[in-house]
Amino acid sequence: MHGYWGCCDPSRGRVIRSEQGNGMGLSSLPRGSVTTKAEVFAVEIRQMLDERFGDEFKFGPIVVWTDQDDDISFLRTYIVFEGDVHKLDPAKILPMERHLWTRAAELGYPGVPLHSYVLKSEWPDLLRSLQKAWE
Repeated sequence: MHGYWGCCDPSRGRVIRSEQGNGMGLSSLPRGSVTTKAEVFAVEIRQMLDERFGDEFKFGPIVVWTDQDDDISFLRTYIVFEGDVHKLDPAKILPMERHLWTRAAELGYPGVPLHSYVLKSEWPDLLRSLQKAWE
């Protein structure tokens, strides 16, 4: 899974600039302005989550990778959050998912985007697993 990726980390108040590669070295990346489609997608996800959930959850980072399967490009997103997983209301998420699929296609990624919601406490272990799998 090597492509362009973007990351929106609200704790830093800005978008972390994207790089070409597997996107695993998040902590070592310089911060900057939105420059890639993956970053645009991450920022839009963040805005939609804030509108739907307000202060009920703390989201971030939101990490987006470009990926490809059978010559169809798509976006793979990990949305890290803090809060009660039982309050992550599907009625608020499903309309967002439909919009994001349309938006991903507009950005040039016609495949179904994949979104994973990950508890912040589980993110470090998942990140390590992803790093091993994608080496």
